[in-house]
Amino acid sequence: SPHETFEELRSDEAMELIAFWGVGQPFLRGIQGGWEVDLNFLGDYSVRPGYERYGARAFFNEDRKLESIYCRDNEKEFRLGASDWEHAKWVWRTSLGIAVTGKCHLVQTHCVAANSVHIACRERLGEAHP
Repeated sequence: SPHETFEELRSDEAMELIAFWGVGQPFLRGIQGGWEVDLNFLGDYSVRPGYERYGARAFFNEDRKLESIYCRDNEKEFRLGASDWEHAKWVWRTSLGIAVTGKCHLVQTHCVAANSVHIACRERLGEAHP
């Protein structure tokens, strides 16, 4: 099947699938010793009082296995088995959702693609076109 199916989104394996085969791909880059999906830039944006800031960096080893997650808000790195490991994964997943929506979808679809369609319509369709 050409479509990937993600049966669940919480396990370490799901994080790996999301990064390498899912919506994390636009942010995935190779680094020394493995791979990363770095979404720490989202920590520059403010959130309402009482909420955690977005922003996290997931590190995957050379075998594409999730090893650690750095969370920007509390400036801590969490490793597999840490007491807050599930929360760190949640911060990364949530940050990825915001990054995909804001950077990939909104900018590429509503700004770049829509602008191109608008220009093409304006230049190629006659004045009498409804």
